[in-house]
Order: sequence, then C-alpha cells, then structure tokens
Amino acid sequence: MSRTRGLMRLTKNLLILSVALVTLAAVPPCSATATAVLPVRRVLLVGGSAAHGWLDPHRDSYLQRALATVHAATGQAFKVSDHTIPGETAVGIGWARYQRWVRMAHPDIVILSWGLLNDVHQHTPMSAYDAAMLNEIAVARQAGADVLLVTPPVTKASATNGWPLEHQYMQAELRDAEFYAVRDQHVHVIDLFSQMQATLMARSQTYRPYSADWAHPNRAGHRLAGQLLAEDLLQPYLRASLNL
Repeated sequence: MSRTRGLMRLTKNLLILSVALVTLAAVPPCSATATAVLPVRRVLLVGGSAAHGWLDPHRDSYLQRALATVHAATGQAFKVSDHTIPGETAVGIGWARYQRWVRMAHPDIVILSWGLLNDVHQHTPMSAYDAAMLNEIAVARQAGADVLLVTPPVTKASATNGWPLEHQYMQAELRDAEFYAVRDQHVHVIDLFSQMQATLMARSQTYRPYSADWAHPNRAGHRLAGQLLAEDLLQPYLRASLNL
C-alpha cells in the first residue's frame, strides 16, 4: 500500500514538474534589448524658412525628416522644440530671445540651420553674423547641449551662384562652428549643402527636381536633404557623442 502511495506521489510530482517546464518554455527570455527604453532626447531647432519646411506640403522639413528617420532606425524618441522662423536671421532673433528658447527647452541637442538668403537681403554685416553664430553655439554649450551646425540644402539660388553672398555667409558659419569644433567634441559641423550637391552630381541631376522656388526645397528636396542628414546622424561617432 505504501509503495502504491509512493508511486502515485512520484507521478504527481513529475506531472507538476513537466507543466512548470512547459510554462517556462512558453515565456520568451527577458533581454536587455527588449526591455531597455532609451531616454527621450530634447532637441531645439533654430533656423529660417527652409529649416521650417517652407513650401513642403506638410511643413515636413529636412530637420524633422532626419529626426524621424533616426527614430525609426534606432527607437530613439525626440522631444522637439521648433523655433525655426520664416524670414528670421541669426542676428534678428537676438541674444535674449535665443537664450530664453534654450532655457525653456532644456535641450540635449541644439541644431542650428540658417538659410542665409535673409541675411543677403538684409545686408547683414559679416561681423554681426559671426558674433551671432558664435553666441548661439556658446549659449547652447553653456547649457550643456551638443550643437549641430547644419548648412542649408541646395536651392536654385545657391546652385546657380546667383547669390554669391550666400556662400560667403555659409563659409562664415562653417568657420565659426569649426572654431568651436576643434576645441570641443560636443560641437559638430555637418555640411549638408556640399553633401547634397555631391549627391546631385553623382546622379547627373540639377537642383530643378528638388526646388520649389529659387530659395526653398520642394518635398523631394526636403526628403533628400533629410535622408542625407539622417545618414550623418546615424554615423557611429555622432551616435556616440549624441547618445542616440
């Protein structure tokens, strides 16, 4: 009788063990990759009408498109404070207003991308432009943000050299950003204009399929510029620096 009871108890225990093993097998292993949640990165966008997405049907600018592509590729979420303003310039926004934007946004990343034709029309003195650009970078760094200086996409005006002063301002902003970049690993220069120009040459294309007017990209122009900028942001050295 005791032997029968012992066999029954053993059978019952084996049954319980087998059910437990099946249950464990059905639950997927918990991995750090599956459960990790990337912290939201706060981004401040500063620029003019092209950076604002002017003449894109949905105001979906190359800056916004690039961040969306990075999010899709990495899962990194962004909280964007968009202070791109059509018709505005680096000098025009003024020190106090820019400082207020930085203070309110608490950005991890500041992206500066001026279109420069507004400066051409307003005859901005180069000394004033240099001072404004250096100030924007300095204020962002003092707030602990990484800075990306992004040159504007190719447009009819820049591609045809009809506005040579635009290139002078562009060279000035590159020079100002590189002044910081060689001393500070958290300041980055992305010459999107030259990258887009090289891409069009490689495709044997002109600016025409990508321009809405003489000063702004169309939807295809914003899409191409956003794709190129996203490829830059996804480079290992930038991902590491920006914690993406």
